[in-house]
Amino acid sequence: MAAIVRPGALWFKSGYRIRGGPMSSGTSNDSPAAERIAVLETHFEYNRRDSEEIKAELKEFRKLLSDLAQTQTSLATKRDLRTFTIQAVIVCLAVTAGLVGVLAVVALAVLAIIFL
Repeated sequence: MAAIVRPGALWFKSGYRIRGGPMSSGTSNDSPAAERIAVLETHFEYNRRDSEEIKAELKEFRKLLSDLAQTQTSLATKRDLRTFTIQAVIVCLAVTAGLVGVLAVVALAVLAIIFL
């Protein structure tokens, strides 16, 4: 049985055509094959629209990924974090030593005043 192609199909633009046969302008919409082809063409259009949406989302995702890759170069590494931690500990110890030193000088000054 020959397959019937509806008008507006991608590979044929005007009239009905029976594959492997002559042109026919009669309608054969009551044919089960024509109904199946119409359903398949509808599904094909939905699949095409969905694939276009997926392509658009993929472009957005690629742009987001490239932006993320550019910003990641400025993020701290484990080595940087370890260095920052060591520097913070050294600063805390220096501040503590400074406060202890100031308190020691004040204590010596108080003792000097009291005993002299």
